[in-house]
Amino acid sequence: MVDFQEPLTLPLAILVLLSVVCLWVYRRTNPVLPWPIKTALVLLRILVLLLLVAVLIRPLFGLSYVSKLSPEIAVLVDNSASMKLEDATKSRAEVLDLLLASGIWKELQKKAQVSFFSFSDSLRKTSSEPGQLDFAGKSTSLSTALLQLQKKSPELSLAIILSDGGHNSGPDPGSVAGQLDFPLYTIGVGSDQIPLDLAISDLEYPPEVYLGTPAVIKLSVSGSGGLDQKLKLAITEDGKTVEEREIAISGSGRKQSVRVELTPQAEGVNRYQVSLPKLEGEITHQNNQRKFSLRVEKERLKVLGVAGNLTWEYHFLKRFLDSQENLDKSYVVFDNLRPLEGRFPKNLSELGAYDLLVFVNPGSELFLGKEKLLEEFVLSQGRPILFILDDNFISLARSRLKLKILPFEPADLSVDYSQFNIFLAEPTETSPILRLSPDREENQKLWQDLPPLLGCLVPQDVKQGARVLATYPSTQATDGSPALLVQEFGRGKVMTTLAFPWWRWDFLLAGLEGKSPVYSKFWSNSLRWLTAQKKDKGLELVTDQLVYQAGEKVNFKATYRDELGDKLVGGEMRLQVRNITTASKSDLVLNPDQEKDYIGHLSYLEPGDYLAEAFYSSSGKILGRARNEFQVEEYSLEDQSLTLNRQLLTQLAELSGGRFYTSTDCQKLIEDLVLKERVVERHKSWEVWNQPGILILAVMLLSLEWYWRRRQQLP
Repeated sequence: MVDFQEPLTLPLAILVLLSVVCLWVYRRTNPVLPWPIKTALVLLRILVLLLLVAVLIRPLFGLSYVSKLSPEIAVLVDNSASMKLEDATKSRAEVLDLLLASGIWKELQKKAQVSFFSFSDSLRKTSSEPGQLDFAGKSTSLSTALLQLQKKSPELSLAIILSDGGHNSGPDPGSVAGQLDFPLYTIGVGSDQIPLDLAISDLEYPPEVYLGTPAVIKLSVSGSGGLDQKLKLAITEDGKTVEEREIAISGSGRKQSVRVELTPQAEGVNRYQVSLPKLEGEITHQNNQRKFSLRVEKERLKVLGVAGNLTWEYHFLKRFLDSQENLDKSYVVFDNLRPLEGRFPKNLSELGAYDLLVFVNPGSELFLGKEKLLEEFVLSQGRPILFILDDNFISLARSRLKLKILPFEPADLSVDYSQFNIFLAEPTETSPILRLSPDREENQKLWQDLPPLLGCLVPQDVKQGARVLATYPSTQATDGSPALLVQEFGRGKVMTTLAFPWWRWDFLLAGLEGKSPVYSKFWSNSLRWLTAQKKDKGLELVTDQLVYQAGEKVNFKATYRDELGDKLVGGEMRLQVRNITTASKSDLVLNPDQEKDYIGHLSYLEPGDYLAEAFYSSSGKILGRARNEFQVEEYSLEDQSLTLNRQLLTQLAELSGGRFYTSTDCQKLIEDLVLKERVVERHKSWEVWNQPGILILAVMLLSLEWYWRRRQQLP
């Protein structure tokens, strides 16, 4: 087959014209040449011209042919840890070895090309010999194995899976099986009979708690295999029992919820183990115990809310503050300077007992006489204040108020009453207060869809150092007026809102629970920014969890900050992870992300206690070191299902057009398989114009013609 990418008319016309010219040139020669030599020279010249025209018309030469190949079969062998479990008298690994040693595969190899793979979390080439697998996989992903197989062997005739049907990671294997180009024949290894087993699962606990505050631990306990008795559930810390209770275990396999309250007595990371006794005859003891850790903070943040009047703003904000479990709240409420509830601190010693001050709709006269006290709270003690202002602040007293930590001069304030929507003056990437959603487009939409506010205080100018986070289209300011400002004074922070009323966001957007997630998220972000301490210079290393199940991915994040607390990237971040028990080590290079944090992960670490140490270096010099500890418990994803998953294996076979077999009737597989030769049609094409050999041949032919002409004494 030949295809041309350019029109043929003009190049062929040129070829004919040049060929005629060649014949004319060689018609008469001096000296006169014999006609055979003259004909050969003409043919050489025409051949060169033909090659050049071939380049101009850019032909494609194609070749199609059909090949008949033997059928190709892939055998996938489960190499996960669940294959070491014992059913009745034999382990699944022993049954699998017997299957691999049977004559099925030799019979198949006479009819087809057979390749063997092992799988757990991924697919690997393996041998057909029994006893070659270690069954060390801490998770099983049938879907990942099938997708990788299809990519490796696109011309596969069929695949045979030897597995207990366990699947605990990755996409749904049923949906993958239905899209395969080849059928699956599954052989179930294991028993349907429910074994004797005790299990602790669904362990839930708060990642952070406060010293002296009870922490609620929730877990599920189940028993199977006809077990029906009372057993003791124990929680230990460093080998010492801190909680123990008797629970009734039913052998039906049904989960029952257990709720335990622990009150940590020490600051820092407290490590615990919850366990059930090990019974004789259990299929596994790995799921009889679970580990968890609590990060215990010294105390909750103390917040003092001060309301200038009993307003809706105060009512809605108080409801939000009361919902925050990490806050210890106190309130002072005034009505036209007359105290209705609580007492405002008299001196810095009393005020310093609080971590955050929140002023809601205060009149400017409320601050008279307290200016120095509030300034020392921020400037000297490095504490934060949130000012939520409205038109109550506009009073005659504002001209006498001299409060340095406000981002404007109170005497210059005016008020603008109009409905408006907030406009963001800073990108959400640099201002976490404005980040209502992690998705940038969704965040922008949330701000645009918020109910309008009804007014704003308008300052003539903003003090140096204050950052405007949001504005509104004021009728008194052509470039917009500030609606939300923040300012940092060393370690102290001040946030001031000039727009009002914010409670409309909660009232108009409230869902069934009567609370708006946008309203809560905005004030939650604000409090987190205000109370977050500036990070000191140096390196910080964290993991996303304190305790991991065997087989889980361990995620690391390291951050290096300069003297100003700003994140730095550009250097090399290396990580060394050491198993404290076995002294085995793993090395990892962390890479920076968009947030200027260095991230990375390790998969499938062995159970044990681990120490991770990070090193940040630049130009060969180590600038920072950091350590962190975490645990990997014995309980793994493979301990969640202990019986043969006949339903899943049958589903995979039926959806793909195959069939399910047990380990005892799999001899029928040879009889059921209809293997045909694979007919493969292949295509090849060559771009003649793009071949270097064309140019080389043309040059050689021209050289040969020139040499021959010289030998014949032609010019």
